Amino acid sequence: MLDVEQFSLLVRDIIQEPVRIYQIKVKPMGKHYLIELFLDNVENKYGSVTIGECEDVSRGLVKILNERYSDITFTLNVSSAGAERELRNVEDYLRFRGLLVKLSYKDDGELTKEGVFKIIDLVDTTLHLEVFQKRNKKMKNEQLSMNLKDVLRGNLYLDI
Repeated sequence: MLDVEQFSLLVRDIIQEPVRIYQIKVKPMGKHYLIELFLDNVENKYGSVTIGECEDVSRGLVKILNERYSDITFTLNVSSAGAERELRNVEDYLRFRGLLVKLSYKDDGELTKEGVFKIIDLVDTTLHLEVFQKRNKKMKNEQLSMNLKDVLRGNLYLDI
């Protein structure tokens, strides 16, 4: 049987800095497994990994899985964590300072609101943000601060 921890150890043997594991999903379906691996490049401003990096990791994993787990069949998907990835911890908010994020948050502890902001900084547990608006010379930059515990969900946001 293959689980997330075992698979994580295999991946760590193959990937090289600056590429890291963002998320692993292993879904057993009888003797078949659906394995999803999401990668992150910590040196890239947006965390993007290249197709080539995904291919290299995929080839290495297929070889090892076929050698060590010949009794199972699997589908392996290797990809980037995504341009609008979820921000999961304090380090993510610090790392992506200066970028746009879409936040779902509690306002005044009660109402749930959503908005798009640029991360200015994170000091202790206070997130300092600039409200995102299409640039208009007559508009003033509106800033606000919120406690990180009030953020229900945060994702990177692409303005296309």
